[in-house]
Amino acid sequence: MKSGPEIRCRPEEMTNCTNVYLKQGEYYISDGGPAQVRTVLGSCVTVTMHCPILKIGAITHSLLPFPLPGSEILPNHLYRYVDSSIRQVFEKLMVKKVDKHRLEVKIFGGAQMLPQDSSKPGRKELNIGRRNVETALKTIHELGLRVTATDVGGSQGRKLLFFPHRGDVWVKKISRSVNQMRGEHG
Repeated sequence: MKSGPEIRCRPEEMTNCTNVYLKQGEYYISDGGPAQVRTVLGSCVTVTMHCPILKIGAITHSLLPFPLPGSEILPNHLYRYVDSSIRQVFEKLMVKKVDKHRLEVKIFGGAQMLPQDSSKPGRKELNIGRRNVETALKTIHELGLRVTATDVGGSQGRKLLFFPHRGDVWVKKISRSVNQMRGEHG
């Protein structure tokens, strides 16, 4: 994970570089060619996976930890949830013959974007960002994968740039103005 000035595909990669903007509930798996994937996170969680041997990578952008018990999950909604998106992308990488023991897994996001008022009952449990991160860590552990980097939690959103063919991730913290957090417009 790196921070600092934003970079793009290297000059020698630019002619064939794929550009992707990843929205909530989406994923991307590279084919080994140069690519850069951008996304913006608040309480959502992004998990990146990179295979240095095959030079392929994958990224998810999930907004909730898991579906409510008893709810039906439509196939096109699998990637909205942290647990199922990680499992689905992992399975797709296994089809590509990725060695799971060499897979580099990184987790980003999970910020607390709403001010917490601990005096109100149940407010502490509403920290979706924290629950997203906990679910990601649990799912990754259950799959027998190792986490190589994290940038999670806090109260700031993140702009993220992922290069799946190299495994590099660039993160820039972003925050909303006080007026935006109060719902005021200026």
